[in-house]
Amino acid sequence: MRPFKYSTAKNPQAATQLVTGNPQAKFLAGGTNLLDLMKEDVERPTELVDITRLNLTQIQLLPKGPNQGGVSLGGLGKNTDTANHPLVRQNFPLLTQAILAGASAQIRNMATNGGNLNQRTRCSYFYDTAMPCNKREPGSGCGA
Repeated sequence: MRPFKYSTAKNPQAATQLVTGNPQAKFLAGGTNLLDLMKEDVERPTELVDITRLNLTQIQLLPKGPNQGGVSLGGLGKNTDTANHPLVRQNFPLLTQAILAGASAQIRNMATNGGNLNQRTRCSYFYDTAMPCNKREPGSGCGA
């Protein structure tokens, strides 16, 4: 791994300020994808902003109406908590099934809703830094 600055955000506004102006800064929450990418030298952040202490775990139903209805998932909610939440189980059973099928219990206990939406590609060529990859290095080609 390469050296990086580590900061802890006290609120969402502070988190945003800490990464503003630094395209190499990354948010750290569950870390199940980011830390692996850093170990493989695929991601090289100059700063990690720890957002794990922010209160962004709420799960709530959205209002129902024409073209409405759904669920709001807090970005820092753990996958296990989301899959087992009564509102999700009752109203969105396919979401529960997808979360439970998507990873091991150990990963689900660490991984966050936001991380699931923002994780990088799962392509094995992306993770192999010896191979060209347009997603990792735009314009380099594709090893597949």
